[in-house]
Amino acid sequence: MLLFDSEKKKQYSLALIFLFGLLIRLMMVQYTGHGDMNGYFNRGMKVLQIGLSKAYIGNYFPLQYQIFAFSAWLSLVFKVDFWIIFKITNLIFDSGIFLIFIALLKRLGHSPLWVALYWLNPYILQFFSLGYCDFQQSFFIMATIYLLLKSKRFTDYIISGIPSGLALLMKPQSLMPFVTATLFILFQSLRRRKVDGFGFLIFPLILFCAYTFYFLCNQRGLLLLAATYKNAANIMPCLNAHMYNIWYPIAYLMKEPGARIWSVPDTILILPFLQARTLAIFLAVGSIVAYLVLISFKSQLQKDNFAILPAITFSSFAVPFLMTSAHENHLFLSVVLLMLMAVHYKNIWFRSALIVLVLIQYINIACLYGQEKTSLFIKAALDGYGDPVRITLAVFSLVPMSLIYHFMFRIALKPDLQTK
Repeated sequence: MLLFDSEKKKQYSLALIFLFGLLIRLMMVQYTGHGDMNGYFNRGMKVLQIGLSKAYIGNYFPLQYQIFAFSAWLSLVFKVDFWIIFKITNLIFDSGIFLIFIALLKRLGHSPLWVALYWLNPYILQFFSLGYCDFQQSFFIMATIYLLLKSKRFTDYIISGIPSGLALLMKPQSLMPFVTATLFILFQSLRRRKVDGFGFLIFPLILFCAYTFYFLCNQRGLLLLAATYKNAANIMPCLNAHMYNIWYPIAYLMKEPGARIWSVPDTILILPFLQARTLAIFLAVGSIVAYLVLISFKSQLQKDNFAILPAITFSSFAVPFLMTSAHENHLFLSVVLLMLMAVHYKNIWFRSALIVLVLIQYINIACLYGQEKTSLFIKAALDGYGDPVRITLAVFSLVPMSLIYHFMFRIALKPDLQTK
């Protein structure tokens, strides 16, 4: 009876957490959101007017265009402001992340009540208020992680590849998690001398080929889709685009007085014959490869795919931390996964660093684009959030980011580090 009562109280608590977070989100639907939402709507309308084959120009990938188009169509049918429909679309995926977060917590042996870290987090709520579509691809990537943790047979890996393939056709930020998962799975399969892990690639390849064939049949060329993936990193080739990372202070020092932070190109020479972009790619890709090698060779990780969680967490963190052209929203998936890691790994420095990092990133996006009273109050309290405040926060944010980077490598070397 006591166990039943305890479980019942936990279910009631989860319901209250969900309803409270849902209420806050519904109150935020009224705000017009970030300027990107206009871009979402315009892309969706283009697809409705002239079709995907003619409307597709890259930046986002085809499936994301189609989701934009469906949301735009709903706004026209129901005669509702487009940002409301687009936020409701986000809410569906946001709620999906809520459920997967709970499932992952249970899989790792922790109370599902820790989901409040995600569902009631001001940083996440601010993302919802601004209407960023990162919820959508993040849902599929987290679904991939959950399925991979349970994958043992060839058919399991085929199923795990379904959400991964869908995420791959949405936003450029899904590329590195996909590559990370693929390399880890194939490496583990080859070590076990089995081919079961190759099933993970079946659906993504089928989906990619299907869209490629579609564009070919509509006279857009065989390599159109592949070219948009290749050009994804060159959409906004600057040192920094409002993301506090290692390149923000450098961009701040190099920009003209009064110029925007994204006005400094990432083609500048850091060393003779070495562009900033090239150095950033070397740092990010080199870190991820080194991490995969370290974590893959841990014998205690060979029994299952647990290492896929820290591996994808690290890759989703390393790219916005070390790469040029990083935007303020590129850390979203990483923050969600780092919350899970902070529950699992009970290290005070790691947890404190994550709290400070999320707080700084929240202040950044709230002051840049926030429309609700809380954001406006914070911006006013920080004297309008001018350059002196921004560079101070940018430099200070390097401390928690460096601590997280270091601790993630400690996990790769010793995955059972302080889990109890």
